[in-house]
Amino acid sequence: MFEEQMSAETKRPDIDEAVERSSLPRIATKLVAYHEDLYEVVDFLNRLLRNEGYVFGLAKSTTPDRLEIHVYHEEHTSQRPT
Repeated sequence: MFEEQMSAETKRPDIDEAVERSSLPRIATKLVAYHEDLYEVVDFLNRLLRNEGYVFGLAKSTTPDRLEIHVYHEEHTSQRPT
């Protein structure tokens, strides 16, 4: 179902490949229901927050009709502020 609805414009292989090749730590993952506009939201967030060190990814889940939103940050440490 996802493959049929994704157009060439909504796929961002440049970002997906960059994240896979990099050592950016994943700081969050959220499982969400599929919606065709999610690709536009992820693209918007990547363009807006790229200079802040954030990268957002979208992947098909093993659960049918669901997607995973991944958040990465290049300056993230495992310690959280208290």
